[in-house]
Amino acid sequence: MSSNEDSLYVGSLYLGTPSQPVKVIFDTGSEHLAVSSDLCSGCKSKAFTLAQSKTQQLLSQETKTVVYGSAKFEGKETQDRTCIGKDE
Repeated sequence: MSSNEDSLYVGSLYLGTPSQPVKVIFDTGSEHLAVSSDLCSGCKSKAFTLAQSKTQQLLSQETKTVVYGSAKFEGKETQDRTCIGKDE
């Protein structure tokens, strides 16, 4: 994990089974983890391929919008295995 002078913490998480490394911003003031995936039709990059994970679950077909501060994101709520270290 690394930080800059604005206290922005960036690091890697390993999502899914088999695990896929994804760089994320750790937002200590939010319960959300937003990751672009193959579900996103308008994303420039797709950090996570949900379809390749054996442990992913789509929690709702509904698109949810989250706004806090200057950040806004929308997408489908999913659940998957999340680790801070690579499993062997």
